[in-house]
Amino acid sequence: MYLTAIWYTDFMKPTVYIETSIISYVTARASRDLIVTAHQQLTLDWWDHALPKLDAYVSPVVIEEIAKGDPVAAGKRIEKASVFAVLELSSEIQDLAENTLRLSTYRKKLGQIPIIWPLPYGMVWIT
Repeated sequence: MYLTAIWYTDFMKPTVYIETSIISYVTARASRDLIVTAHQQLTLDWWDHALPKLDAYVSPVVIEEIAKGDPVAAGKRIEKASVFAVLELSSEIQDLAENTLRLSTYRKKLGQIPIIWPLPYGMVWIT
């Protein structure tokens, strides 16, 4: 699943939550799957051009997820994420995450295409 949410205020840069898949797309080897390759390229372009204009955050869950798997790949993911502030988990955040995962699972069972919403500094992809 690929989820990015952006919040705006009058006195600061726009804020973005960086989900695990974003960091994975940035650090992964190029895929042979054309859809995945497109996601990787869009994510790299966004990372290079939009992310510097944003205040970015990750959650402890993201840190935990990116540390799993191949140690070399995990090290690359952790290095990329090390520049982001880490949010505290609240019950509201946990509820939102559970509901988002439920929606994603339901859509996969129905065989529907992913939801993609372009935003000014990012995008929301629920696949």
